[in-house]
Amino acid sequence: MLKKAAFSCLIISASSVSLAADTAYYVGMDAFFGSQKQTYDASGNETSESASAGGGSINLGYRFTDNDRFEVEFTKVESEIDSDDTKMEGIDFDWSFVVLPQSSFYPYLEAGFGLYEYKQTKSLSDDNENLGGIAINFGFGAIYELEKSIELDASYRFKGIGWEETKFDQKISNDIGKLVLGARILF
Repeated sequence: MLKKAAFSCLIISASSVSLAADTAYYVGMDAFFGSQKQTYDASGNETSESASAGGGSINLGYRFTDNDRFEVEFTKVESEIDSDDTKMEGIDFDWSFVVLPQSSFYPYLEAGFGLYEYKQTKSLSDDNENLGGIAINFGFGAIYELEKSIELDASYRFKGIGWEETKFDQKISNDIGKLVLGARILF
């Protein structure tokens, strides 16, 4: 179900992109590290745990003539919470809007959403499948154009993920703040 929804969002988003003279498609990779807070809410009794988080993503994007961007990210997040390794995988749909651009340097604001799967959580769901969740993303950063077809990216991003309710009537959410370093190749 989650994979079908992600594929549908990808097709709809790709079909809304128009072609123009100074536009470009790109591929890239990001690596990130930061912190994560996992919150448990059972009948109004809320507890939380914090941990460091790290991971990476592969990005497919489209740069418009004004250097605003639409990007699809395939992301993996790993951390250790309560002595357990946790893994989350998902697909993000993010829009970046350039503010105060300079020659070869593009500061931006970013917003988007994602569809995620919380690995190794089958025991928490009624249907014996990993928990699914929806992420809300926002951040800020800057892109430096190293060459005409190569860009470097540095940003700070926040991701909040709300997971489906568990069979124990418990709600779980994750808040992730991360420093992201990446590179893009335009074609």
